[in-house]
Amino acid sequence: MFERQIKSQLSSKVVKVITIVFVTLFVLSCVIALSGCSKGDNTIQNHEWKFDKVQGTANDGAVIACSKDSQWVSETAKIIELSIQIKEGSLTIVNESDQETFVLSYKEKDLSGESTIYDVEYNGTKGIASVSKTTYQDKTEIPTLIISINEYSLYFYEK
Repeated sequence: MFERQIKSQLSSKVVKVITIVFVTLFVLSCVIALSGCSKGDNTIQNHEWKFDKVQGTANDGAVIACSKDSQWVSETAKIIELSIQIKEGSLTIVNESDQETFVLSYKEKDLSGESTIYDVEYNGTKGIASVSKTTYQDKTEIPTLIISINEYSLYFYEK
């Protein structure tokens, strides 16, 4: 009888240990799966970007150029349309009015739950790019790409 009681207690403890292991593995799997989901919203590749504006860092952040949709931002800004194409490691920006093309390389530098920072380079000039969500007054959130290189910051938002 004593032997049966010990076996019963041991099998009960084994079941508890196995249950704890499976629950722990399940929780870890959920955490890994959810962290993978958050990365998708804040990466440069997973969006179709629309040009917004170019700001100069030398002129107190004055808007130098903007899209037709954003011309209300500045009366003196030049109206241009830029398109951006993204391939792994490469950003191609095209001025649609004269087809002038700029090819930048990029590499992920830092990833957090809120944003992703990239190192960018154009003809030996280094800069940074970031992807995060911009929250507006009405609480809507739109993914935003900002590329800062030389004395300029280019702003794009998700179409």
